Amino acid sequence: LILAVGVPWLCSEYYSTMSKASAAASQEDPLAIARRILLSSPPGEFDLILADLRKVLPAGAAANEQFIAETRRLYGEQTGSRLSTGAGADSGERNVAGGEKCAKLRSKMDSYMTSNYCAPPSSGYAVSPAVGASANADSLTLEVYAEKVSVSNCHTGSWHATYTIQVLSSTSATIGGTVRLRSHEYEDMANVQLSSTHTLDQVTVSAGQEAGQDWADAVLSQIQIWERDDVQGYLANLYDGERMNDGMLRSMRRVLPVTRTRMDWNMGGHRLVKTLNDTKKK
Repeated sequence: LILAVGVPWLCSEYYSTMSKASAAASQEDPLAIARRILLSSPPGEFDLILADLRKVLPAGAAANEQFIAETRRLYGEQTGSRLSTGAGADSGERNVAGGEKCAKLRSKMDSYMTSNYCAPPSSGYAVSPAVGASANADSLTLEVYAEKVSVSNCHTGSWHATYTIQVLSSTSATIGGTVRLRSHEYEDMANVQLSSTHTLDQVTVSAGQEAGQDWADAVLSQIQIWERDDVQGYLANLYDGERMNDGMLRSMRRVLPVTRTRMDWNMGGHRLVKTLNDTKKK
């Protein structure tokens, strides 16, 4: 879990990137520095940060569309956001590859996504044979991505899950994976970004007794349990806990938009200043 507080484009990667960029600025290509910053962009803010970078990059670098397209592709690969385009070439190719088992899981995923996630283009998924496996192999990879971006309300967030599946029989399979959550809340100079990666240990699942149930149904049932109990339960405990709710979050003071200083919640001090000012006027 990474929770960072500070300036716009807030994230731990950004702080690390900027410190490294400052140290090597005289030696490194500006495009390499810009790429690292763009690849650490919060959900839905790639283009906002790109617009700012165009203002400070040399004219030739800012207009390098090949560089921008390649960086956008890398960002989509790393964050999973490429899946939210739905009709994107990358996600399209992944969702036609593979044999019968891939097709079976896709047929179940369509209804699962409709029932549990926001509609495209804010969400998407891809099913493909595992890396190095043949099209008809029993090893599959499932990726799920969803995001909610509301720049006007100063908050963005994304969910990127990657599952590895091994089909054992017509009614059973093993599944494990990871879920990466990112969110960014910001307003003027008050910004908080959460980045959390949750590991889901491999388990063996079997279909229920209902007629027509198969390994794909068992896989989706386990994913739903993980989403509800493991990941969302973990976040609920994190924010409801004493350390986060009463400690860390309470210490994050809103910065006043005019003075750019933190609000002092000591009301006695405010009353003293007011009394002194009133006395001075007399």
